[in-house]
Amino acid sequence: MEKVDENFLASPNQLCPAVSVVIPMYNDEKYINECLDSVLAQTFQDFEVLVVDDCSTDKSCAVVENYFKNFDGRLKLYHTKENSGGGGYVPRNKGLSFARGEYIFFVDADDFIAENALEILYTSAKKYGADVIYTSTRYFYDETSENINLQRDKFGNELIRSGVEDKIALTVNNPNENLRQLILESGFFHTPWTKFVHREFLIDNEIVFPKIVTFGDSVWTIQVLYHAKNLLRIPNTLYYYRKNQESVTLNKLPAKEQVVHCVSAFLLFAKILKDLAVGIELFEQNPNYFQAAAINAFRNCLKRSFEERNELSSEEIYSVLYRELSKSRDLFESMIPFLFSFIDAEKKIHQNDLQELRKTYEDNLQKYRNIIYGFTGRIDLKLMSTAGDFQIVSVSDEEAKVEKPKWLNKDGIGYLIQSYSGKLELVIKTSVDGKIQLGLRGLDVRSPEDKTKRIPCWIDYNKLIVNGKIIFDKITPAWHDKPYRYDFDIKADEEIKILAEWLPHRADNVDTVSAEVAKIQKDNAEKLRKSEALISELRTALSNEKKVADKQKDLVSELQLALANEKKTADEQKGLVSELQLALDNEKKVHKSDVQLIGKFKEYFTARADIQLATKEKGEFKIISISDDAASIAQPKWFQKNGVGYQIQSCAGKLEFTVKGSVDGQIKLRLRGLDVRSPEDKTKRIPHWINYAKLIINDEIIFNEITPACLEKFYSYSMDVKAGEEVKVQIEWLLPQK
Repeated sequence: MEKVDENFLASPNQLCPAVSVVIPMYNDEKYINECLDSVLAQTFQDFEVLVVDDCSTDKSCAVVENYFKNFDGRLKLYHTKENSGGGGYVPRNKGLSFARGEYIFFVDADDFIAENALEILYTSAKKYGADVIYTSTRYFYDETSENINLQRDKFGNELIRSGVEDKIALTVNNPNENLRQLILESGFFHTPWTKFVHREFLIDNEIVFPKIVTFGDSVWTIQVLYHAKNLLRIPNTLYYYRKNQESVTLNKLPAKEQVVHCVSAFLLFAKILKDLAVGIELFEQNPNYFQAAAINAFRNCLKRSFEERNELSSEEIYSVLYRELSKSRDLFESMIPFLFSFIDAEKKIHQNDLQELRKTYEDNLQKYRNIIYGFTGRIDLKLMSTAGDFQIVSVSDEEAKVEKPKWLNKDGIGYLIQSYSGKLELVIKTSVDGKIQLGLRGLDVRSPEDKTKRIPCWIDYNKLIVNGKIIFDKITPAWHDKPYRYDFDIKADEEIKILAEWLPHRADNVDTVSAEVAKIQKDNAEKLRKSEALISELRTALSNEKKVADKQKDLVSELQLALANEKKTADEQKGLVSELQLALDNEKKVHKSDVQLIGKFKEYFTARADIQLATKEKGEFKIISISDDAASIAQPKWFQKNGVGYQIQSCAGKLEFTVKGSVDGQIKLRLRGLDVRSPEDKTKRIPHWINYAKLIINDEIIFNEITPACLEKFYSYSMDVKAGEEVKVQIEWLLPQK
């Protein structure tokens, strides 16, 4: 029988409270009192509290029972028949079944809420008639360090940047837009405890938590956001989330079992989400939304098994992942490319397994393209005039996406058109004379690890015709950051016909040179193919210990011969060994093409650290010691503005150095990759990424995880220093595996 406060029927108004606060609980005797105190202290008191205990083995229930008298009959305690195994779906569903409030608010037993939380949520919901309120900010409480940090998702930032006041909310009445925006963001949108939901709304749409331990919150949230006809987002910070190291979601198993558990949990989530997506029109029209949700869940899956995966070999990781994914062929075929990209970013898979993975990838490449990028060409059109009207009269592809984004409508009128058809015909017309700016691009594809970084997604355009005039009819690659541009004048009421054609998408990685191959002319294509073959040969050697040893032996022999005989012919000096030796000895003496080739080889392992003492005083800043005797140390003039700076480049994979200044100031450290230029256009840089793995300053760990950086998108760290203070810096980065 459920344990319920005997004073529950104390007064009639408590039978239908405004808010039902549902608290799932398991072994939370250490925190449940703080949680209940925060609810008891609310400025809005028309509520009931339903604590659902999931068979706790500690004194949690006794603590709750001691609070009965404080809540005047508004506190109830229920019990599950048996422990659900974690995830909270059983106690939350049970709490929903007993709730009587007009609105439901979930609070985890180890968290707490601001004293005005229920007042703001309830009054805002009534004022705007909201089905769901989404609090776009929260407090993150790390009890190990006793720090409370404010966390905002992108909506919280936007609301605050735009000057939205606490009591003014942002309402969206389009369920598709709600789901589209929130499912594609990286953050805590998937948690039930940032949602204040109308109870009848949940009943009418039959929304309950699915019977899965992990990721069930995401499935529930996706249903809520999709069905909500009136979603209210507010910037108020009302919830304190505790980073509890004893949480059931953090309980770890032995290494291999933990990896199997996390992967299996993810697959169960993906299956349920895929079944759910069948009935959601937005998912059917946009398969990439399903993948975005899956990627977010899989990232959490890897995070929960990070330490355990480091205990296993690459072969064991691959074996577990392959075996679990193979249980569901349709999921395996659609997810294999992006799932393994996460693993490969942290550990290099054994060469034989990698070959099997590549074969699987190639077999399913077309499905992969259809799901993610397809043959997606993108055309940006902009009339450089704020007067008059600009219209797209017709579009040959009925399924093409046509938008007018705000950023494209600054100082003019602009359209963004995306199509999978491979060929697109447009007719446009303006009501005034002006100039049209036309841009051919690829999709805006973001890095899974860092959404601020774009991954080059190249589209091979092969034809552009404007009003019968052939602008080009040869392969012309373009991607988001390197578009093809063409401007032309247009007269008022003149109809302009635009025809664009493109080839199937190719997903070039940022660390390959294949994207550059398509850009060059036929006369030097053979030369670059040889360069690419050489780099491929070097990569294979570096990934196989035996091949590396053999290759190094051959290189040493060739180097000795080259150094022993300076009279070798020019043809003999063009060999790989001479190119490498001359480039390493004196890069200025090598032919430009040789420098490009050697540069491509060096970029695989060369990290760069820029360190500067920023100070307004005159003084000295010295590097006292450095572990890599072969490191390159420079003091470029541009780096000496407002201080004293050094640029350090090393191939060692691990670097320690100590610096000291003679005056007070601020140390600024930036971790970068090399400055790699395009062979065709030296003004354009090719993104060259270095996977930094560790940064320690004065024995304090700044980070201890994979942190990618390149020249223009660097990792930055600053600290204040006193005159004469020594600062020790330790850096590690990943090298190609032997």
